[in-house]
Amino acid sequence: MRQTDDAYILTDFQLQFLLLGIGCSSLYGLPQNKFNGDFKELYYQIHDLAVRNILHTSDGAFEICEPLKSWLFTSADAPAVYHILASGPPPRAFCAYLSDSMAVIMERYLYQKCSVRLMGIEKRVFYDEIKQILESCGIKEPKEPLPKELISKELWSFKQYLLGENQKKIYELFEKFSVEVADAMGEYRKRISVVHYYLENYLVAETGRTVDLFSFEMEKFVELLEKR
Repeated sequence: MRQTDDAYILTDFQLQFLLLGIGCSSLYGLPQNKFNGDFKELYYQIHDLAVRNILHTSDGAFEICEPLKSWLFTSADAPAVYHILASGPPPRAFCAYLSDSMAVIMERYLYQKCSVRLMGIEKRVFYDEIKQILESCGIKEPKEPLPKELISKELWSFKQYLLGENQKKIYELFEKFSVEVADAMGEYRKRISVVHYYLENYLVAETGRTVDLFSFEMEKFVELLEKR
């Protein structure tokens, strides 16, 4: 698959070339193979973009087609970048570049070496996808909330555990899903992990810029993600 109705498959060189075309010299997120100086290969990559109608000429200059052009601008100007790791199935590792209304997702394309699958979706649709990924990791939203007294007691107990350096590990934490939040320049802001907790409580423990969310509540999760 080279291109679908809702996504573009680009080589690393092609992505770098297109980003330069919108004035973006580097992009925080997925590590990429840099241009190796082979101009014959570069010309082939540009020709491939033109054949696929990703690039077209206008007044003697190249113009990037839509919606890819808008997606690239969104990625370059994104105030928040999420680097997401999920344990599957299948395991996922991708970056999401978020604007006020849109999410642009970049993920390694497994069927073509050194390539990226890039797509843009509404932010609402993005969070729906996040919910599905969480559920694929075995983490589901609670049907009924636990009593506040029990939550407070268990949260206090867990915080005491976090503060103790040499205490016996009494909580079995198996990390299933995590998000590292940065800005467009790659400045680290915080890390949120969603994990199973043996009582399946709905607890949030915050230590510095690391937030652990025990079990899964979509509204709370979105609030933590978007909290600056």
